[in-house]
Amino acid sequence: MDNRQFNVKGRSELQLLKTLECLLTDDYDAIKKVWGWKFDETKGIVLYWLTSNDSTVNQFMGAASVKTLTTMIWDWLHSEEAKSFKITEDWDLDCDQDGSNYLGFRVYNDKWSCVELGGNINHYTIAAIAPAWCWYGK
Repeated sequence: MDNRQFNVKGRSELQLLKTLECLLTDDYDAIKKVWGWKFDETKGIVLYWLTSNDSTVNQFMGAASVKTLTTMIWDWLHSEEAKSFKITEDWDLDCDQDGSNYLGFRVYNDKWSCVELGGNINHYTIAAIAPAWCWYGK
């Protein structure tokens, strides 16, 4: 499906695992293969289903399992690189509200079920994962 939209927030490792399972399950209940990733300063971690077109993509030694991806992304979310990521989306920012805010993650895609990088849709991408604030009102 070319117009699949994905936009999920969460804050636990189990929620990340379940989100990635949902993201990577295709229309035929098969798990889509992830062959690589790279950090983009405006998107976060971007997952790729084909890496041969871009030498800046970090390639896995074979397709990564959902569990491997979960561990890698969870570790990245707690890294210095992730802490330096500038959150720009309104609904992802730390908000001044009558409640609590906790830093979590956002898994999403853009047009054509891909990620827009540098103003262009990259058709070899699957989704991006970025730090995002989760709001808990009273």
